[in-house]
Amino acid sequence: MSAPFVVHIDPTPIPAKKAAENMGVTVETLIRWHRAGQFMPLVHVRGGWFYSPVLQVKAYGLDPFEHLPRWNDGRVVYIVGFKGNAESPVKIGMAMDPCKRICELQNASPYEIELLVTAPGGRGLEEHLHNMFARERLRGEWFERSPRLAAFIESLRRVKE
Repeated sequence: MSAPFVVHIDPTPIPAKKAAENMGVTVETLIRWHRAGQFMPLVHVRGGWFYSPVLQVKAYGLDPFEHLPRWNDGRVVYIVGFKGNAESPVKIGMAMDPCKRICELQNASPYEIELLVTAPGGRGLEEHLHNMFARERLRGEWFERSPRLAAFIESLRRVKE
């Protein structure tokens, strides 16, 4: 028996203005639909509204984590930031045991680190996210928490709710 065919989505959040243009409506219309309870996979973060492909996949009743690029190697991708600072840089990393890895990071950090979100995926997803957020890269695996990256983190949080 062959494995089921899985389509990988590009999980990059899209500014709501561009999504609205693609749909032939205004941003205000998208936000009005969202607030009226009609499903619109929108996320509001510092910097504005974003359309979330990850939330769109969830709306179809599918598991978004099955549609993210990944290698099934048992590892988990994590995103951490500094506790109490919503604008702090974030680290996108991968580990077999994220809790143990975060303890190791905490020992090397002068600030308290908090886990923002995790996703199954291993090196494949980690590399994809590093490439997806290359513009935000500060150094190594540390990234500026841009509105686009913040929208992605919030999308993953909502999927896990």
